[in-house]
Formats: sequence, structure tokens, C-alpha cells
Amino acid sequence: MKKTLLLSVALIFSTILFAQSDVFVGEWTTYDEKTNEPNSVVKIYKSTNGTYFGKIVKLLGVEEPEKVKCTACTGADRNRPVEGLIIVKSMRHVNRELIDGTITDPKTGKVYNCKITFEPDGRLKIRASVDKKGKLGQSQYWTRTEE
Repeated sequence: MKKTLLLSVALIFSTILFAQSDVFVGEWTTYDEKTNEPNSVVKIYKSTNGTYFGKIVKLLGVEEPEKVKCTACTGADRNRPVEGLIIVKSMRHVNRELIDGTITDPKTGKVYNCKITFEPDGRLKIRASVDKKGKLGQSQYWTRTEE
């Protein structure tokens, strides 16, 4: 009886932990910092090695999104279409946060250190900073995209 109860509790606990780790996965709407209008949809996914990435799957409020290129980006991302661009890279899941990765601003081409936190209200807090500790930077909030 004790073994069955202990096994049940362990199973429930592991299921809760697994579910919490995947709260980041899905499609998220981003917002313009100045106008607060919806800007794009980013799909966050978990790679086979356990790290998280985010790709712009849809630009919002743009006449011909397929023609918008990341002209300010450098390296392999230079002049690539913004739709399909992987902007969140190599995030690790630690203590209910995604850390140690980067985020690219496709408007400026700048790459920032990034930390992503799942907020109690269901939004993602994206902290982009020039320093590793996140002191010098700015935050924005993304909401889950309704399907």
C-alpha cells in the first residue's frame, strides 16, 4: 500500500514538473514597444538536445511580409526573410525560466542576452540585455497566440 501511494505521488509530481517545463512551447504574439500593437507571432519550440528556440512564423500589420528582410542582421541571418527567422536561440530551462540564450532584434540586427520567464498571468516576460546578469536591458511581454 505504501509503495503504491509513493509511486502515485512520484508520478503526479513528475507529470507536474514535465508540464511546467513545456509552458514555453507554443506560439506567442509579440508587441511593438512604442505602439503596443501586435507585431509578430513567434513559435517557441524545444530542440532534440533540450534547448529552446523561437522562430518568427508570422509578421503582423505588414502588406507583404514575405518581402521583409533582416537587412541589419549579420552573419548567416543577413538579408534573410524575417518570417522564418530564428530570433531566440539556445535557451536552457532552469528553475522555471529559460536562460543563457540570445534574442535577435530583426529591426536593428542586434543580438542580446536573453532570459524568459513564464508569468503567473500566462504571459512570457522576455528580458533582453547587453550584460549576462540582465541588469542593462529591457523587458517586454508576449501573450499566447489564440488559435
